Amino acid sequence: MNNVTKFLVLLTLFGLLISVNTEAQDTSHVYNDTTSSGMFFQGNGAEVTNPVSDEVNSSSDVAMSGTGGTWQQIQYFPTYTPESGDKLFFSVHNPNGAGPGQVQFEYASDPGTWQFGANVTYEAGSETGWVEYSVDLDAHAGNEINKIIIMPAGDNSSAVYIDNMYFSDSSEIATPAEPVEKPLYVYNDTISSGMFFQGNGAEVTNPVSDEVNSSSDVAMSGTGGTWQQIQYFPTYTPESGDKLFFSVHNPNGVGPGQVQFEYASDPGTWQFGANVTYEAGSETGWVEYSLDLDAHAGNEINKIIIMLAGDNSSAVYIDNMYFSDSSEIAVSIKNDGDIVKSFELNQNYPNPFNPSTNIGFSLPSTTSVTLKVYNLLGQEVATLIDGAKMNIGTHSVLFDAGSLSSGVYFFRIEAGNFNSTKQMMLIK
Repeated sequence: MNNVTKFLVLLTLFGLLISVNTEAQDTSHVYNDTTSSGMFFQGNGAEVTNPVSDEVNSSSDVAMSGTGGTWQQIQYFPTYTPESGDKLFFSVHNPNGAGPGQVQFEYASDPGTWQFGANVTYEAGSETGWVEYSVDLDAHAGNEINKIIIMPAGDNSSAVYIDNMYFSDSSEIATPAEPVEKPLYVYNDTISSGMFFQGNGAEVTNPVSDEVNSSSDVAMSGTGGTWQQIQYFPTYTPESGDKLFFSVHNPNGVGPGQVQFEYASDPGTWQFGANVTYEAGSETGWVEYSLDLDAHAGNEINKIIIMLAGDNSSAVYIDNMYFSDSSEIAVSIKNDGDIVKSFELNQNYPNPFNPSTNIGFSLPSTTSVTLKVYNLLGQEVATLIDGAKMNIGTHSVLFDAGSLSSGVYFFRIEAGNFNSTKQMMLIK
């Protein structure tokens, strides 16, 4: 082999070494339900049945610290050389509120000498379930750790439970998704999830500005036929209690309209939302409506199909569509100009109904309002307004009973010292 060939071989080997040494380390498990690097328990510490199984730790067996004195040790015997950014992760159940605990290490290069890891203060959640903690290992990078000494209860003799110990640069426990901030707007004067108009539907100038909707531009349904669609393309997974809100101006008194959804998991298949009967106030101004989404909870909605005019070809206008668990304007307000002189709960319209109806009421003064629906057994089935402070005037709320069975229901209002109950009939 000549000198050039030797040089190339050495260069290749050097490159391979660099590749191997710079490759990220995989997670190295020290102790869990199926893996153990070996353990030593001080006193009566032992491996025991998991006292509480939850999302963080559902192992069958876990390690329990001894209760015969303070600073009771559990020792583990891994072989691991941490890199910068690595951590030691472990889960703790601390039913007696003991601690803080303490973690120490021993290096293979210096047996018998403890290297301080961290003091671990436990949060309240560990008293009822499992909580994962981590110790930063940057101070130990490059040193082979062959012993972990953990004293879970610290200066306390109570039992503390340990499980799922591993070395890694990131937690194996999935981080819960950040909750979606509500309201999540689908369409208004400044936000659009994307739109498709059927026929000559279009975004147009708001034909009437009022307290409910003063946007400059709104969406108008097509007039070239019946069941003209406007489609929106959000990304939202409703939770129990969520609703889809939107405001409607219906100058020609048409409808009822209809709302359908599509799920990301089943493209092309429509999922029924609701039929929407418009009240008279929407002919002269804007009225907000809402659809209950409990039947769609847990399914990602990525398309809303709304046919505002229903079986009619007249233009209907829509704006301020959003997902939330409560209205941004509390309720729809009808600007009929009448002077309200007394509290009044109106009979719902239409009645009987299927599946939605409007409930109107009048307030002679600003007050807090609660409006609920009950079945024949007196059980609450819907909360339409929950203690909202509302202004003087005539108000209306859409009640969607799509998830309820046929029968007699009662709606009750409490406004200041006024209360009233009326009966309605749902026929499917």
